[in-house]
Amino acid sequence: MKPKITIINHDGDSAVVSGMIDYLKTCTQIETGLEDSYEDALFYQELDYVLIIPEGFTTSFLNQDEMVELEHYIVPNSNQSFLV
Repeated sequence: MKPKITIINHDGDSAVVSGMIDYLKTCTQIETGLEDSYEDALFYQELDYVLIIPEGFTTSFLNQDEMVELEHYIVPNSNQSFLV
């Protein structure tokens, strides 16, 4: 059983983001359409994990500047969240 996640991408299309999403597709079930209601989806355990990619992530990753960190939200005490 793969963890259910949603990805909110504020950084746009890039090879870095596409590669990360492609990898996550192999080990998770990516749910779409929950970007505006992810808090409710977490509360009702329709999702296990929410990944938010902030604007500027790709540039900071490639330049190894001051890293723009990925944000995430999980269902507390969920083994599925831990797996992601």
